[in-house]
Amino acid sequence: MPTKEDRLRFENVDESFERCKKLHDEMKKTIEGAYEKAKIDPKQVTEFFSDPSHFSPDDWRKLQAAKSKYRTQFRKFLPKEALEEKKKPEKKQKRAKKGYAERKRWLSMD
Repeated sequence: MPTKEDRLRFENVDESFERCKKLHDEMKKTIEGAYEKAKIDPKQVTEFFSDPSHFSPDDWRKLQAAKSKYRTQFRKFLPKEALEEKKKPEKKQKRAKKGYAERKRWLSMD
């Protein structure tokens, strides 16, 4: 049976979760509003920040360091399945196409 102190902790966790959820929703609205106001697509922003030609070498290095730092910090919150790298399917080698003469000789007429 949970004690009164335990119940208070759970209530605090629920309250914190709700606050975080509200903040997340507000940030999402703000970001979507900014995209809409600027008339840009989120993919364009991603492409811009993925291209080193838009930054000085020092800024690019700092951006990549921050990206790496945040990626490692957020990894601990992801499920193990999401952490496993998706294996790319191996490409099968295509067979060379047979020419007309080779296709016609597949059955011997002797």
